[in-house]
Amino acid sequence: MNTIKYIFTILYFIVQFSFAQNVDSITNLHEQFEKAVQTDFELANSIALEAVKKSELLQDDSLLLQSYFNLSTIHSIQKKNDSASKYANKALELASRLDNFEMQAFLYNRFGSLTQREGSYTKAITNYKKALRITEEHSLLHQRSTIYNGLAWLYKEKRNKKKAFEEIEKAITIAKKHNFKTELIRSYNVKGVLFFNTSKKEIAHAKDSAMRYYEKALSLSNQIKHKHLQGVVLSNLGDIYLNIGKYELAFECLTKARATALQVHDYSTLHYVEVSLGIYYEEVDNFPEAVRIYQKSLKEYGQYISDAQKLRVYWLLPGAYSHNKQYKEAFEYQEKYTELTKDLFNIKKSKEFDEIRTIYEVEKKDARITLLAKENELAATRRNWIIISSIILAIPLIILIFFYRHRVKTQRTIRAQEAQLHLKEKERLQKEQEVKQIQALIDGQDNERNRIAKELHDGIGGQLAGMNLRLTQINSEINNSEIKGVNQSLANTFKELRILSHNLSANYFRDKDIISLLLDLKQQYEGNDSFITEISVFPEKNALLLDSEVKHHLYRIVQELLSNAAKHAQAHTVEVSINIHDDELILMYEDDGTGFDATIAHKGIGFQNMKERVTIINGNITFDTQLDKGTRVVIEIPMSK
Repeated sequence: MNTIKYIFTILYFIVQFSFAQNVDSITNLHEQFEKAVQTDFELANSIALEAVKKSELLQDDSLLLQSYFNLSTIHSIQKKNDSASKYANKALELASRLDNFEMQAFLYNRFGSLTQREGSYTKAITNYKKALRITEEHSLLHQRSTIYNGLAWLYKEKRNKKKAFEEIEKAITIAKKHNFKTELIRSYNVKGVLFFNTSKKEIAHAKDSAMRYYEKALSLSNQIKHKHLQGVVLSNLGDIYLNIGKYELAFECLTKARATALQVHDYSTLHYVEVSLGIYYEEVDNFPEAVRIYQKSLKEYGQYISDAQKLRVYWLLPGAYSHNKQYKEAFEYQEKYTELTKDLFNIKKSKEFDEIRTIYEVEKKDARITLLAKENELAATRRNWIIISSIILAIPLIILIFFYRHRVKTQRTIRAQEAQLHLKEKERLQKEQEVKQIQALIDGQDNERNRIAKELHDGIGGQLAGMNLRLTQINSEINNSEIKGVNQSLANTFKELRILSHNLSANYFRDKDIISLLLDLKQQYEGNDSFITEISVFPEKNALLLDSEVKHHLYRIVQELLSNAAKHAQAHTVEVSINIHDDELILMYEDDGTGFDATIAHKGIGFQNMKERVTIINGNITFDTQLDKGTRVVIEIPMSK
């Protein structure tokens, strides 16, 4: 008997040891997948398949969930939409069973992306909203950044640029704050695409802005060695260079993108790169090579692209064949283009009809639910009235007692509410008084600035100008080189005095818009070799309509921030961006300087002045800084009256 027990004990430990080894093996595969998905799609796919097989044998739901999710991820990247959706559904079933909200948010985001590729925007938005609701309920910031990126791309496809920019700014803010580097790369890339597809009538220097964000994305992807994103961003940079006629740079970027995508086995990006290279060869009049490249993009990578992408190649090939004097082939592809256009048009109309029908069915279902709720409410009301009537008829005394007690309770409630209202009114008046005091203080400061500016300009400035003129007259007779040097020093001093008086005077910026004022500050500090200053205002037309009081305070705040950066931060680069929407203005300041101890700096006069100016315009200011890690300041100002 003891022998049998001993054998079973040994067998138990063998099974447990084997189970632990299998768990470690699958966990190790998951870790390998995270690296491979950035550098080699084929390796990532094989690792994900092996993990799924082992997890299914082990029947561990947690490991199986991650395995299905990884396989769905690589299939989604490779544009294998059906299999990506199949494994995502399996993963979602397990995530729901395990109450894994992080995975649920990621998976609903994936369904949003997959349905978006199919052109089903209503379903896509529904999935994105489900994902967002989960992230808000459980504070999942990484997933939220990913979802905002997806929404920005969706609104870009729907040609709603305003919403697209709003969503991408949300994604960038979260990714920057929490150092989500991969999501920040994707955000910068999407923002570059948005600027690249924006006409110059709407935003000046759109191509320069696009290039700047692509370069930021490329720098980050090189930093974390994310080969897949390197290839994507390089291909986009190549397109910009093609667009502005810098063909050598375009060829260099596209060649690097091709090599990177080949290394990763990213065939979807390879198709995109080959098409761009075909356009390059057309631009340099090498039409035989252009034809070869276009054909290669279809034959080798056609299975990894959508019909809409294939249509673009069909549209390009007739022109290349015609320039190459292959008119028969040009005509054949023109016919293919026409046929595919008709098919896609019919599919689009069918999807639009399905979208409308889906919306109608949802609205119909919602209306039915509302009607049932109303009917239930009416039925409940009838029952309540019957009960109340019975009580009134049967026990009038109880009703009188209840009425009396309710009246006393109501009076107490009213008195309590009156006390709360009185307290709130008192707080409001105190706040109003504080704002008035701050306004009076700032008005006094501005008046004193104007007085000092006038004294400097009319008094000391006039005396310097007179002295300079007198010395010039004297020197015209004796022609002394040292006096000439003094003349030049006086002229430089007068120039600096004039700039100082302008900066102090409110009259200087009264008739200028905020963009011109910020560019003047940029020129001033870059002229002194203080630091490189990047200014971004979007949209420009809203900036021109800013209230003069808001413009005044914004200018003084930015002036104070740049002054602090020049005096203390030892920064090389400063970024100032202003985003103005219907209901809110957001000013974001960032530098790469030494940072500071916020608890000490907040006691300074400059910081107090900034806070007081923000208070006057009903705004909110946030400082994010650490020693040797730069400074970020975010100011949010409501724009609705």
